[in-house]
Amino acid sequence: MDWFGSRAARITALVCSLLVGSGAQAAVIDIDNGELAKLMAAGVPLIDIRTSPEWQQTGIVPGSRLLTFFDERGNTDPRSWLESARAIGKPIDPVIVICRTGNRTKA
Repeated sequence: MDWFGSRAARITALVCSLLVGSGAQAAVIDIDNGELAKLMAAGVPLIDIRTSPEWQQTGIVPGSRLLTFFDERGNTDPRSWLESARAIGKPIDPVIVICRTGNRTKA
């Protein structure tokens, strides 16, 4: 499956840093599939925050780290999620965060 072609267009990707809550301002930018492929090739970590049913429906982007934002009941714990995300990427370095439609990545 070519995640950087037409099928991946259904996934919204953003590049941000994990500085949330530190008082620093972090830029969040939308990227297209071509930029997603370039950033991943350069070693920028990809965090996929979709749910398990979404992964089963559309597949998993190769090389991504699965770190859903919701528990099995649909609840969130942003502080715990951020702590887990910081184990994937350094707070000052960019990370790619993807979800299915962009509602979660922009929140």
